Amino acid sequence: MGMKLIVFVGDILGLVFLTLMGYVAIMWCTWFPAATGGTCEDLGSAVTGGLLTNLGAITTLPVLGNFGPLIGVLLGTVFLILFPLDWALTYRPGDVIFFLWILIPWAVAGILNALVFAKNAKQGFAAGLVIMIIPVILGVILSFVLANLLGGVNILDLIFTGLVNRGFIAAIFTATLEGGALAGVFGSLIGALKYKPDGSGGASKKKKGNKREGAEKKEDVFVDFD
Repeated sequence: MGMKLIVFVGDILGLVFLTLMGYVAIMWCTWFPAATGGTCEDLGSAVTGGLLTNLGAITTLPVLGNFGPLIGVLLGTVFLILFPLDWALTYRPGDVIFFLWILIPWAVAGILNALVFAKNAKQGFAAGLVIMIIPVILGVILSFVLANLLGGVNILDLIFTGLVNRGFIAAIFTATLEGGALAGVFGSLIGALKYKPDGSGGASKKKKGNKREGAEKKEDVFVDFD
C-alpha cells in the first residue's frame, strides 16, 4: 500500500504543502518588508520582473474580507505551477531571486511529503513527483472548458504563448514536471535517511538458529543405554 498511498493521497497532501509555501512566497514582503534591506522581492515580483510588487498587500484589502488569504494562496500556487524553470533559465538566467522563489517551495513540499509517506528513496522521489498530478488534470480540464465556451479559441494558449513561449497545457506540464522532479530529489534524500533495511539483525538470528540446531544434533549423538 505504500506506493498506492503516495499516488492517491500524497498528491493531495503534497499540493497542500505547495500551496502553503506559495502563500508564504507571496506574503513574504508583507510580513517582512525590510527582509532584504528595504528592497524586498516576493514571488510575484520575481516572476513578473518587478512589474507587480508586494502582491501580498492585495490580500489585506478590506473589500476582500476573509477571502484575502485565499487570494494569496491562489496567486502563489498559480505562479508555482505555471512558470517553468527551463523558461527562466533561457530568458532570465541571471535572476537568482526568481530561482529561489520557485525552487524553495517545491523543495520544501517534497521534503514534507516524504516525511509523511516515504520509507525509502524510491518512495521519497515519488512523493515529490506526484504533486504534479492534480495541477495537470485541472489545467487540462480548464483549458478544454474555456476553449468550448469561446468557440474553439483557447485564450489561455494565447496568453501563455506570450508569457512563456508555449501553450497553457505545455506550460503547466513542464512547470509541474520540473518542480515535481526537484521535489522528488529532495524527497528521495529524506526517504533514504528514513530507510530501514528489512530483516536487520536477521544474520545474527540465523547464526543463533544455527548454533541451536548444532547443539541439538550434538545432544542426539549421545544415547542413554540405561
